[in-house]
Amino acid sequence: MYDTIARSGGDQVPPPSEEEIEEYITMDLTITPPTTTATTAINSAVTTSAAPVHDYEVTKPLPNTPMGALQREMSGNLLEKALQVNKAVHEVNDWARPSSDFFKFTTTPMVNLAIVGNPGVGKSSILNALGGNFDHGYSAVSGLTTSVSKQQVTFSHIQLQLYDIPGIDDCSPDGNDSIVKHLQMVQDSLNEGGPFIILFVLKPTNGRIKPSDYMVMKTVIDSLREGPQVGIILTHAIPRDIHHYRSQHYAKMMLDKLEKIIEPRCKRFVSRGPPLVLTDHDANGFSEEEKQMILNFILSFDPKRVESRNMVEQIVRSFFAMANSGFA
Repeated sequence: MYDTIARSGGDQVPPPSEEEIEEYITMDLTITPPTTTATTAINSAVTTSAAPVHDYEVTKPLPNTPMGALQREMSGNLLEKALQVNKAVHEVNDWARPSSDFFKFTTTPMVNLAIVGNPGVGKSSILNALGGNFDHGYSAVSGLTTSVSKQQVTFSHIQLQLYDIPGIDDCSPDGNDSIVKHLQMVQDSLNEGGPFIILFVLKPTNGRIKPSDYMVMKTVIDSLREGPQVGIILTHAIPRDIHHYRSQHYAKMMLDKLEKIIEPRCKRFVSRGPPLVLTDHDANGFSEEEKQMILNFILSFDPKRVESRNMVEQIVRSFFAMANSGFA
């Protein structure tokens, strides 16, 4: 019926009945959060170069009826709305990440959360967003965490033990000795037993991940004999870069580079899922929306017990391997 109206002139079509207008206006136009399959379909279907589906300025006008006016208004906004949906898909994914089956039971054991990275990337701030109370969550000076601190938080039936670990590549007066010391702290924490979730926190610079960040990830991942798949959080993103960091292209580029430098047997420890992207924050911490996104991201991983070998030895191996490959 509506196609016939759209193709005809206004004088040739009788006005629609009140029932027809009511049926059209009350159509359910709600957009539901997409599944992974739906997200892929939307990403492939919506592009910035898409042509308008219908251009009413060069075709026969719609009838001068309430329904025709509604159709014109909806079609005029179609491309703009489609592009907005395309950008919102990645944000929806951060909210709609499915929780691991591990957390779907009414009772779960204490889960340990180890966040690893270099100084000044926002590790303590992320832990504070989960309910931690680490004093060094924000400062203009990086590298304030100097020892491992632990705190327990509870979400419904889920208990998390948060590990606040110093940044690895610390340019402190201790020099290189601090790197060895901090790696030993990571290893000691992971060897305390119980199921772990391991996340790396990175701060891109002009869209690039620093070689020192790749070095930290390689060192920790190559030391694992058993453990969970690790995830990545990108912090301090400016608004114009968020969509880029959340794109499948950027995630693939970053993960392909990581898998290229780690030992082949350790690729099973790398999650191919997209990273969590967080904006820059101030002394007030993250917004309530971002706090929920952080929790959703963490609960999407399967916690597992960790078995690792000497990380100090591993960083020496990593250094020579990366030097020989010309990575740096």
